Amino acid sequence: IRKAEAKRRWRDQIMLAFDDQCAYCFTPLTKATATLDHVQPKAKGGQTVRHNLVACCLRCNREKAHQDWRVWYAAQPFYSASQESIIMDWLNS
Repeated sequence: IRKAEAKRRWRDQIMLAFDDQCAYCFTPLTKATATLDHVQPKAKGGQTVRHNLVACCLRCNREKAHQDWRVWYAAQPFYSASQESIIMDWLNS
């Protein structure tokens, strides 16, 4: 497998884990809006590893920026305790 193909498959696995929806606000993701969010921001030591990345829409990724994800997420109108638990399970798996 070429490196580009391996990277695409890796990214697709993360997107699939969140049903091609933003892990935070549940917006359906398209090629134009899909990003991967470093849950622990790279600026704060977060690594580019599978279990520090979630499927994320551009808006949530921009708004969260370098904030602690749990503090940011809890303040959002779309906050869901059950989704927070799902994200935590993903991070800890």
